[in-house]
Amino acid sequence: MNTSEFSLNFQAFVISTVLSFLSVHSSVVEKPIFKWLNKQTERERSLLVQKHSLKTEQASINMVDEFAKYSKIQRQINSIDGKLEDIRGNKPTNNILVQLGFTYGVKFVLVVMLIVLSLYYRYTPVFYLGNKINLMPFTHFICYPNDINCVSFYFWVMCSAAVSRMLQML
Repeated sequence: MNTSEFSLNFQAFVISTVLSFLSVHSSVVEKPIFKWLNKQTERERSLLVQKHSLKTEQASINMVDEFAKYSKIQRQINSIDGKLEDIRGNKPTNNILVQLGFTYGVKFVLVVMLIVLSLYYRYTPVFYLGNKINLMPFTHFICYPNDINCVSFYFWVMCSAAVSRMLQML
């Protein structure tokens, strides 16, 4: 086995393991992107600062003794809440179709990548087990379409995905 075959085998091993893990745990990819899309704008931050200052001012006022002043501050807070809802409602990630499309879109891309790589690496064993190990009842299942005692890309993707699902249950 020369070094180029070993690097290709190592490459297949790493790529299949990472993509299998990501296909099961796609939220690892989705959450940072959603967080980035939902980050607060400068306008939102300034409105939240105004709202916080009005709330602290309102907390210092006795509602019974100064009801008019308390109500005026409450109307300002309600106005700020309305503006915040308008700003947050215009974000694209608040649409349920966008969220579902993005969630399943990431999974779809990862699965398509696994399929393409399965075709590309179909005759490349991920690693060789050696002659001392005999996997007799399962040899053809583990090795297909490679030689005996080689772990195929297909089998390694299935094993990696199964281990990822087991880790997900923990």
